[in-house]
Amino acid sequence: DPATDSIPVLQMSASFCDSQSKVAGLQGGADGYISEPVEPALLVATVGAFLRTRTAEQAVRDRALELQATFDAITDGVALVDTNGTILRSNRALRAILLGSSGSLLDADIRELLPMARDAAIWTGLSGGKPHRSEGAVGDRVLSLAIDPVWDHDERSEERRVGKEGRSG
Repeated sequence: DPATDSIPVLQMSASFCDSQSKVAGLQGGADGYISEPVEPALLVATVGAFLRTRTAEQAVRDRALELQATFDAITDGVALVDTNGTILRSNRALRAILLGSSGSLLDADIRELLPMARDAAIWTGLSGGKPHRSEGAVGDRVLSLAIDPVWDHDERSEERRVGKEGRSG
């Protein structure tokens, strides 16, 4: 239930204290399991830890929404694509350019949607850190394609690539 998802559940028991009962409680949805008797300080610390975790989880959800709003504010079509060409995330502009007013690009193959992205040399070059730029016709429009490798915090190439599809011309 979305209304109660953010409420931590701490299961306490004085009679079901064996490992199997604790595992069953945790697998049943409890966030924690404490056997009684419990010291008040441990109970307060455990509840505090749950509340900190929930606060951190909410902050991550808030940042994800902000990132998606920023992503959607970009007027060029943008997608995060894995090395197989599967779209992992896209913005509204790319969906509008490729699908019109409705539909989802999630898990679609970018190479099926943009014929100019079918060139195997593009994907081979990306693994070496080489970006790609090209233009091609899609229907009655000419689109520009820019594909750049995405680097993780250690500056190693990740398994994902960014595909940017420009406006029609």
